[in-house]
Amino acid sequence: MDMKNAIITFRGDNNCKLNELQKNRIELEILNLFNKYHFIGFYLGNRNSFDFFIRGLIYDLKKKYKLPCEIVFVPHRVGVEYGDFDAFFEKVVFPPLNEVPPEYSAQRRDNWITERADELFFVGNSRYGSARETLDYARLRFQKYGKPQITEL
Repeated sequence: MDMKNAIITFRGDNNCKLNELQKNRIELEILNLFNKYHFIGFYLGNRNSFDFFIRGLIYDLKKKYKLPCEIVFVPHRVGVEYGDFDAFFEKVVFPPLNEVPPEYSAQRRDNWITERADELFFVGNSRYGSARETLDYARLRFQKYGKPQITEL
């Protein structure tokens, strides 16, 4: 099988309470990605407890298994100053948000990531919110372009 590089992203509800079974499944899904892809860029946000959980998990798995990946921070606004850059992130990619009003910048950033992602993992059960809006947008993109591949956990 010819393996390629990939962009993977995760979206989850802010108040997402994960049990051990869910955490283990997410870990397994991340590890299984390395059977499909040569190198992975994990494009992540840094806004809520789900984002913190995912980036910490990927960071720990990368260290433990020496995984061929990078953890990429994609900020939701142009002027990021509040300690968003830390040891978990190895790279920063700035989406074109200069003309986007602040109240729309987080969702526009999420759409920008989705447009580039090969796979999107969604964790949550709320019917509303930015994570759900991103999932809906990803579904439309998949119907039109065949990607990103969507996994709901």
